[in-house]
Amino acid sequence: MIEAADLTAGKLLWSYRLGETASDEDVKKLNRYVSCPPPLVTAATLVSENKVLAYPASGDSITTSGNNEEYVSMGMTAAIKLKKIVENTRHTLAIEAMAAAQALDLLTPLKTSRRLQKAHAAIRAVSSALDRDRAMYLDFARISDVIANGKIADALR
Repeated sequence: MIEAADLTAGKLLWSYRLGETASDEDVKKLNRYVSCPPPLVTAATLVSENKVLAYPASGDSITTSGNNEEYVSMGMTAAIKLKKIVENTRHTLAIEAMAAAQALDLLTPLKTSRRLQKAHAAIRAVSSALDRDRAMYLDFARISDVIANGKIADALR
């Protein structure tokens, strides 16, 4: 399961790199407004941390009881690492969701599908559009909670 979380994190990081190399001028223009460096750096840092946490906990097991016990369960360590990976992934998804919502705002009057409009509404219910420079950490936290509560997943069903 930890390996699956790491794979997802790697895909998220790859999606950022694709945005940087887009050739379409409209996408590049949109990218400047939606993926400003600080959130991308935060997301990339979270993804990189997940890669470190994905190292198997069992790889660091040591013998105990005078070498009579060859296997020490690292289950709790693995669970703690997995919890952090899930949190980091949720925060990374919150950053991406905020960027996606901002992109939809910038593309007005164009409309997206009903499902994505519902997801956009769930995001905008807790985070207003970026119309000025501001700290975004509270927005990321609120969107992360919306993701954790399943409201965006419900909107996309």
